[in-house]
Amino acid sequence: MQVAAEKQAGASGTTQGRGIFRRNVGGIDRLVRIGAGITLASVGLIQMSRGHGGGLFALLGIFVLVMAGIGFCPFYAPFGISTARARRQLHRRSPDRAAACVQNCGTSEADRNNSNP
Repeated sequence: MQVAAEKQAGASGTTQGRGIFRRNVGGIDRLVRIGAGITLASVGLIQMSRGHGGGLFALLGIFVLVMAGIGFCPFYAPFGISTARARRQLHRRSPDRAAACVQNCGTSEADRNNSNP
């Protein structure tokens, strides 16, 4: 069941942490990109309205805004750069970790949870 879900998620290419477009833009990076994108797009549009060109600035600003919106930067990917935090996996302790806890603490997590104070 889990394998089928992973295959389906990987096929879309836009999942969180799987597929081609792994999230690699973090929170502060996104804020900087949003500011830069708005600035570039505004400058480009103002220049275009005055008849001085500026289309390249506008397109670059829109591109930066889109990258901030989706959380993926294609220029980071080839170098393995990521400013995004790793997502925490919420799951039960594995049997190996539980065994290590029993070995270190002398009691299992289940025994500690079931004991009455």
